Amino acid sequence: MVFFDHGQVSPAELERRVEQAVDAALAAPRKARRSIHNRLNRAAKIGMLGSLGASLALAATGNKRWHAVTGGVFVACLGVHLGLHRKALLR
Repeated sequence: MVFFDHGQVSPAELERRVEQAVDAALAAPRKARRSIHNRLNRAAKIGMLGSLGASLALAATGNKRWHAVTGGVFVACLGVHLGLHRKALLR
């Protein structure tokens, strides 16, 4: 139950303020989540780019062990990237 003074705030104004507060409360976690999502995705893309280049360079020099290691790093970063975009992939 909410008690308020009709002389200071109209019922329509009170409703608008409550809706605005609820919208702000619901939007805040989403923005924070999106920020973390964007940072993780950026790190995954940088990791993919760097590990792919290193893997190809190591393959060209014949270093099979480190080529496999950097290939594994690429696959791990790709997994993070695909996991973050799973909803868009499964449409």
